[in-house]
Amino acid sequence: MNIIKDTLVQPEVIGLIKQHLSEMAATSPPESTHALGIEKLKQPDVTFWSAWIDGSLAGCVALKEINCDHAEIKSMRTADAF
Repeated sequence: MNIIKDTLVQPEVIGLIKQHLSEMAATSPPESTHALGIEKLKQPDVTFWSAWIDGSLAGCVALKEINCDHAEIKSMRTADAF
């Protein structure tokens, strides 16, 4: 497995985030949907990683810094194939 700090520009990564957002919207009450979209995942207070196995996107996760002592996990998702 290769885990990289990602820039959210690869089509596979964008597709996985879009799938994540779509499924969250379809299955979670609006007040419980806290997933971030692509542009918010690109903000300086968010670090985003993707995981690849044999060249295929296996999943992703982001960490949003709240302050120097606290952070939130965001957009943690495994690709369907994994």
